Amino acid sequence: MVVKIVYSEQAQLHIHKAKCYFNLIGKEKDFLDDLFHQENLIWAVLEMYQIKYWRIRISNLHNFRYAIHYVFEKGQVYIYRVFAYGKEYS
Repeated sequence: MVVKIVYSEQAQLHIHKAKCYFNLIGKEKDFLDDLFHQENLIWAVLEMYQIKYWRIRISNLHNFRYAIHYVFEKGQVYIYRVFAYGKEYS
């Protein structure tokens, strides 16, 4: 099965903002490595994460307080948002 991963415009914007922030503190590469590692996990086991709301599944990054909100259907993973979470981000 071929699976395509597509990022929404909002998800791309969230990632861009996070990259800018982490670039300032010298952790951009670490953030992207964590993001792509999680993307690979999602791709490898599409239904690993339970549905949290509507059809949205949530996968948390391991080393950063960000969560990937995505849907899998018809051979495509559609990433809606990449949210920062936690007290320091509010």
